[in-house]
Amino acid sequence: MKTLISAAVVAACLSVPAAAAGPQQQRTFVVTGTSVAHWVDRVSQGISARLHAPASVQPTELDSGSTAVTFRCDGTGRPTAVVLARRSGYPMLDQIALRTIRNMPSLGPLPASFATDQRFRANIIFAQTQADYDEQLTTLRREAATARVAAGTAPAGVEIALNAAAIMSPTGIN
Repeated sequence: MKTLISAAVVAACLSVPAAAAGPQQQRTFVVTGTSVAHWVDRVSQGISARLHAPASVQPTELDSGSTAVTFRCDGTGRPTAVVLARRSGYPMLDQIALRTIRNMPSLGPLPASFATDQRFRANIIFAQTQADYDEQLTTLRREAATARVAAGTAPAGVEIALNAAAIMSPTGIN
């Protein structure tokens, strides 16, 4: 398979779900803050840059889809407890996403406002065309549009969203 040419990055935002009044309800908060936003942007770009299909897979064998992977970080900032949170509908894309997060180097230093057991969610878009990418990005943004804005820190026990993407072409993942 051809080498990685470039990575496309979804506009990074923090999405922090918190428990609501009922057991099935969930509220979402968007957390802002210079160091937190910078960290999210840096890590999201790092994930995008590492999205690679196995050499044995032809780009034409990959489909468009989005997936989500949740994880925590150990004391050195390396991802641990990596779990597929949302399936793309395409096992190969899910495997690429899981492998990418499991093989990430340290994501540290983590912002001081993050809890020691902070949960993270990597929302990953795989798109065959720019139109596929734009459509999936619109869906992610629609989900984030329901969010409330909070100030500067992430409350303990919530999930921080990292958004990454790869546009695939006949010559490989871009």
